Amino acid sequence: MSRHGISADAQIALVQQRIYLHRLALRLSVDAGKQALRERLSAPSMLLTAAGLGFVAGRLSKRTERGRPSAMNRWWALSDTAITALRFAQSGRVLWLVRNLAARAQQPPASAFTSQQR
Repeated sequence: MSRHGISADAQIALVQQRIYLHRLALRLSVDAGKQALRERLSAPSMLLTAAGLGFVAGRLSKRTERGRPSAMNRWWALSDTAITALRFAQSGRVLWLVRNLAARAQQPPASAFTSQQR
C-alpha cells in the first residue's frame, strides 16, 4: 500500500490508462487537423487562387530572352491556357462546386421560412 491508500498496481494501471487516453486524444486531434487542412486547401477560393498563380507562373515562364513573348509562344500559351481551363472545369472539385451552388440557388432564402412560421 502506498501513502494514498491505493496499491502500486492500481497506480500503475491509472498511469497507463492516462497515457492511453492522452495518445488517443493526440491521434484524434491530428486527424481533425488533417481534415481541416484538406477542407481549407480544397475550398473554392484556394482552388481559384492556385489556378491564378499557375496561370501567372505559366505566362511568365513562356517569355523569350528579351522579355517579350514571341508570336508562336503567345499562341502556345493561349492554347495551353485553354486546355488547362477545360481540364480544370471538368475536374471533380469544380463539378462538385457547381452542383452545390446550383442546389443553393434552388433553395428558397432563409427569410421565406421565418415569414411563413409567424
